[in-house]
Amino acid sequence: MRKELSRAIRSFIERLALPRKFPTLEPEAKARLAAIADLAARCRSPVDRDPQSRDIACPPEPEAPARLARSLARLLVGLRIVGLNDDHAWRLVLKVALDSMPASRRAVFDLLDTAGEQGLTIQDISRRLRLPGQTTARRLIEDLRVLRIVRRIKGTKSYVLASRGRRSLQLGRKHRAPETLPRQAAGCSRNVS
Repeated sequence: MRKELSRAIRSFIERLALPRKFPTLEPEAKARLAAIADLAARCRSPVDRDPQSRDIACPPEPEAPARLARSLARLLVGLRIVGLNDDHAWRLVLKVALDSMPASRRAVFDLLDTAGEQGLTIQDISRRLRLPGQTTARRLIEDLRVLRIVRRIKGTKSYVLASRGRRSLQLGRKHRAPETLPRQAAGCSRNVS
């Protein structure tokens, strides 16, 4: 199996037409990458809590997105070079960025994304994610709220993605691709996943 995989990769790379000069990204792509990187960097930033009370100790300083944006730009260019179409390349870039946040925050983020403008309560989140209790859901919401990714709907107990998070996500999804990535990479005859 290893030898087959090694041969397939070698064959793919040998047939790959690499550009002489590293391609540059268009301004629109740079803006999209900046928005995606800002969202992911905020969502994965640490929130310091008091070790005893578990209250937020001080307002967090979100991670700067520049390094992540550069990495995502390299990924996007690489995906284009190997022949992935732009819709799938952008979908993968967004997935990689969002997958860099802690899994529990990502689960809450995804729930709120699918809930839309009606939002969800802490009880809803706790139940849907099968968390051990509402305290965990409350802390996850607090983390995302202090990072300005989530906001509470005025006059309710429901939470939604804040405009900053929603805008960045919409920009990242500008070219929506089918729900699943292709199981074969361009130029490969074998499944890659």
